[in-house]
Amino acid sequence: MVRDAICICISNPSTRRRRRVARCFQMLGVFSEFERSIIRSRVKARLARARLHGPKGGKPIGQQPLARQKVEAIRAELAEGTGIIKAARLCGIGVSVVGRMKRETAPVPA
Repeated sequence: MVRDAICICISNPSTRRRRRVARCFQMLGVFSEFERSIIRSRVKARLARARLHGPKGGKPIGQQPLARQKVEAIRAELAEGTGIIKAARLCGIGVSVVGRMKRETAPVPA
């Protein structure tokens, strides 16, 4: 009698349905692992290319140096006593650049 109950339980449609659902989730797991491995290989290939060719297609890293005329114009404005914001606006450059130049040219306190 117990054997019949086990057989009925195993061959129950709801049990078969659960097995199918479990197989579907296993397949989804396989696909996601496959996709992840493809992404990983592409990232490694891109990093290898970047090491070979340099970042941004070979462009140098960092800011481009300011033109000599702009540097002289900024220093002249700062020497006249113009404020940082106004000097930046007059020279057409960022406030942070003018502030950095002012700090660099300021006399070091003893």
